[in-house]
Amino acid sequence: KLNQAIFRVLESILVEITDIPEDIPPERLYDVLTWCWDDPVQYLPSSGYDLELCTGDPYTCPYGELCDCDNLGDLPDDEADRPPLNTTDNDFVMPF
Repeated sequence: KLNQAIFRVLESILVEITDIPEDIPPERLYDVLTWCWDDPVQYLPSSGYDLELCTGDPYTCPYGELCDCDNLGDLPDDEADRPPLNTTDNDFVMPF
């Protein structure tokens, strides 16, 4: 019931935690919620705020083994994030 009360408070200020694992036990969820209690969030009364607690690192993720963040490394790199092949610093032209 305490978790439900915390979620009602978050809902009242339009904050939604978007990455909670479905199979997390209530006791573990309470630990996660209180772990981030002092972290600031942005109050956006018109649109709300989506809060993700997963750090993307299985060693620091508050969800621990219940999270799938350890699978994030298996995702392919985005081509746009890669530098062009066979270029040097001299080839780069500033757009202005």
